[in-house]
This record gives sequence, structure tokens and C-alpha cells, in this order.
Amino acid sequence: MAYNLLHLFQEIDSRISVEPGLSLRQLARILEVERHTLQRSVHLATGGSFRTYRQRKVLDVALDSLATKPNVSIKVIAVGLGYQSSQAFSRFIRQATGFTPTQVRQKSLEPVPTDACDA
Repeated sequence: MAYNLLHLFQEIDSRISVEPGLSLRQLARILEVERHTLQRSVHLATGGSFRTYRQRKVLDVALDSLATKPNVSIKVIAVGLGYQSSQAFSRFIRQATGFTPTQVRQKSLEPVPTDACDA
């Protein structure tokens, strides 16, 4: 069956945005499409692999959650993103940003200096 790969990518993107912990296998099952077709679609749209694309989406959601949900524990955010432990999640965030999840959260809560707005 022929697919419009860019349209398929839009569907992949919307699914991953809602549920970033989906694996390639799970997504293929949900969309009823072969894994290699999903991989081709992501590569066409992003120039990279499904894994790299998904990791970027997970990072985006994680950073947003850390910044906008200060009352939600890091462990709850980690589990919601498909991590089995908060340690694995912390390692992922530290490798991607150079900061621990707690540091990312603290930095997002720091007020912006008023002189930065005048520049």
C-alpha cells in the first residue's frame, strides 16, 4: 500500500505529542502501518531516525512539564513519559541538558531580570 509519508508523519507527530512514551512497535500497531514505513516517514520529515525524533519529543515534553508543573514530582513526570525509574529519567535529562531535572525546574522558576527585558 502506498502512503503519503508526510501526512503519515503528521499523524505520528500528533500521537507522539500526546503520548511521547510510545515505542515504534506500539505506534505501528496503533496506526496499522509497518515499522519501516514509519521510520521512512520520520526520516523524510526530520532527516533523522525515529529514536532521535522520539527522544527530542520526550525531552520537549519533559522540559515543559518540569517548568510548568512545579507541584508534580519528578518521579510522576518520569513515569508519565515511559521511564521505569526516576534515575533513568534524570540521566536522560542530564545528558541532554547538562542539568539535573531539579536544576532544570529551579532555573525555570527563576525570575527574569528586569534589565534583560530592556535589551
